[in-house]
Amino acid sequence: MSRAVKTMQPSSRTKPHANSAQGVDPLSWFVGPLAPLTFAAVILVLGTLLVLDGYHEASVIAVQLVAVLLCTSACVLTYIATRPKRPPIGWAVSSLGLLISLCGCLLSGLNNGPDGQSVEQWWAPGSVSLAVASLAPYLPISRLVPLGLAATAAVGGIGLATFPAGSGVWSAAGVVVIVVTTPLLGLAASSVFVVIVVRTMRRLLSDQDGVGHQSSERERAGVDDAAQVKERDALARLTARVTPFLTGLAETGSVTSTDRAVAGQLARRLRDDLVARAHSSWLDGLADGRPIVVMDPQNRADTMNAAQKSALTGLITAILDTSNTASKSVLVELR
Repeated sequence: MSRAVKTMQPSSRTKPHANSAQGVDPLSWFVGPLAPLTFAAVILVLGTLLVLDGYHEASVIAVQLVAVLLCTSACVLTYIATRPKRPPIGWAVSSLGLLISLCGCLLSGLNNGPDGQSVEQWWAPGSVSLAVASLAPYLPISRLVPLGLAATAAVGGIGLATFPAGSGVWSAAGVVVIVVTTPLLGLAASSVFVVIVVRTMRRLLSDQDGVGHQSSERERAGVDDAAQVKERDALARLTARVTPFLTGLAETGSVTSTDRAVAGQLARRLRDDLVARAHSSWLDGLADGRPIVVMDPQNRADTMNAAQKSALTGLITAILDTSNTASKSVLVELR
């Protein structure tokens, strides 16, 4: 059984936003993508407890629990949309998530009732804040801030519609200030998080550029030297076939029918070799004389850069040099 090494070209559709936390630090957000689910769990648990503690009529409780589920689903949508191999979320998906959360907030406000929760106890604005925070790792600051401000303004309007005459000692204006405070704090915290992560990671990456550049140059030089050695060996083999024949003709000074037949055979062999060389890639040269089978019908090997060539060469060499390898043949398939 042969070992297979398959390389796949990354799709640009799955590349995260360059100025988002996920974009500058993709590994950490790949292995720990549960932030939206964590916020969803917080909304579900705390929202349910506050609803059961703050309302007494069964019909109102039922509607409030539906609102809790709506707000929870907004964070779940963010989790689903940001799973690995999915395209980066844009304006549509992020706006849809906040719109679902705002619908839950509006449903809660319209069914609060005169004997419902006061503005200080109202749970719904906090769920919108968590919905904004769930988007923070996956959006650049230029997109997160406008969406957060729009959601905050919508929460202020919903709060004014819920408590048009104020709540307790608070006037209508005081109610608006109270309900927008939570989403504004969530937006501020999320924005600071994005800015710090992006700046820190970009600084670390820029510090590594100097070291990485020197290493890349050495790897590129190693690949080029190996390719030149393969090319010289191929030319040497072709020369070794033709030179003795031409030397013999020069010494005899005549061309016989046998010489013509030998010349024809050499010409066919040289033509076959040259055609094969013209349609082969650097990977075919690497496999020449080694137990390596290359499947590259679309000639993708020649589109690889020096770093990719070095990585693939090192991987193949490591597999062949491993003493406990079950098989000493390698199948390389480029897709």
